[in-house]
Amino acid sequence: MIIPNSAVRLLDKAVTEYGDKTAVSDEWESFSFIRLKAVGQSIATALLNEDDGGYMPSPVMVYLPKSGKCIASFMGAMYSGNPYVPIAYDMPQSRIQRIVDLLDGRGSIITDEAGLLNIREMNIPDTMSVFVYDEISKTPVNEAEIDKALSKVCDTDPIYIMFTSGSTGEPKGVTVPHRGVVDYAIWVHNTFGIDHT
Repeated sequence: MIIPNSAVRLLDKAVTEYGDKTAVSDEWESFSFIRLKAVGQSIATALLNEDDGGYMPSPVMVYLPKSGKCIASFMGAMYSGNPYVPIAYDMPQSRIQRIVDLLDGRGSIITDEAGLLNIREMNIPDTMSVFVYDEISKTPVNEAEIDKALSKVCDTDPIYIMFTSGSTGEPKGVTVPHRGVVDYAIWVHNTFGIDHT
């Protein structure tokens, strides 16, 4: 079996196999596999539109309530070839600010209207782009740019960066590579016999 270079390629495979079946649902809405990919690619296109033309993976902070929109934003980061950084919606502003500082002004933030109010109270450098989910999730998809970005991803590149408090209370970024997530997903599939039902 050939290991894909990006974990998001597993979603591509799932779209082919499961199509209109529900991939993610929450108390507000439901995403089929097809819709999850479509929204993810719209978000990726918006992120890539902000790219300066060079290729340097930039963290995408996802500051949204736990929901299907959050998952779609993770997919958007991956389709753009960038690692995502999950930010708990109830995280104190001071801690979010520290994570922004640790990222050294690199990357972008995806949030909603309520989250945007908090973001505006923080010191966000001009080098970071701030996106509102409801706006970028409707961006016309540019598949050529997405394919170009994904072609540069290596399976050892980070898929996400998880900030933990550590023993000192200071946020510490722990990176997880695509290969680790892909290997785990394949193991779960083979071990538990997940199928179309």
